[in-house]
Amino acid sequence: MVGAHTDSPCLKLKPVTKSVKAGWHLVNVETYGGGLWSTWFDRDLGIAGRVLVRSKGDDGVERIVHRLVK
Repeated sequence: MVGAHTDSPCLKLKPVTKSVKAGWHLVNVETYGGGLWSTWFDRDLGIAGRVLVRSKGDDGVERIVHRLVK
């Protein structure tokens, strides 16, 4: 019998995510999974997930819409 388990390393949002330092709005994250973090420094960063965006429709009514980010 052969088995394996891997935790894909990622960054998860902390419960209190919003902070401001030196005029910059920051998102507080924490590491998750047993990754080799030193090998990640030479990779491009990206964001994926769902974002809520407030926008006005053609009728002038403001709505909150879901957008997927890749």
